[in-house]
Amino acid sequence: MVFQKLLDSINKGQDTVLVTIIESIGSTPRKIGTKMLMSERKHLAGTIGGGIVEYECEEMAKQLIKEQKNARRSFNLRPDDKEGLGAVCGGKMEVLFQYLPGEDPSLKRICQEMISHEKNHQPAWLWFPLNLTSKDSLIFYSDTTGWLGTYDQQAISTKAKRKTDRYEVNSETYLVEELFQEGKVVIFGGGARITSIGAYTELSRLLLCCGR
Repeated sequence: MVFQKLLDSINKGQDTVLVTIIESIGSTPRKIGTKMLMSERKHLAGTIGGGIVEYECEEMAKQLIKEQKNARRSFNLRPDDKEGLGAVCGGKMEVLFQYLPGEDPSLKRICQEMISHEKNHQPAWLWFPLNLTSKDSLIFYSDTTGWLGTYDQQAISTKAKRKTDRYEVNSETYLVEELFQEGKVVIFGGGARITSIGAYTELSRLLLCCGR
């Protein structure tokens, strides 16, 4: 898990860059919200699709750690585009690079809550400031914790959003990612039987992940 690796890095005082797909148009290897974590020397967790795009993002993330900067970059995945990467997917995607200092106590709390909420199947939301000069990096919200990681808690809380999308709040643009939502699994076919231990295990895991 990306946030477990991020927590490990923070506990070591290690700076990282979180790479997140913030826009996906057409056919792309991964969709909005997909993440990858990089240290200055190596890939730590996650994937945004592999290939040349992931390689270029890894190299860019390493440089951004040295510069302690955020960045955004768009990728054209059309094979016939002169400015593209020669990929065959045919779509476009935009990637956000967030520099995360290893000494930030708010990031440590957010990682701990992310891990806890996933384990306990509790709904939560991540807010990504898309302004590269924002004083916030990652913002976490759940009904249990309230707002974590933002200095504008009061301003944001009056306009909290709960669906994955981009939102304008007080002249700032955010990508809001919906996490760990509870749901139901509906199984059709009353005459069906689970005939293998593997199928039973997979069904049990699925029901558990959905909180049912």
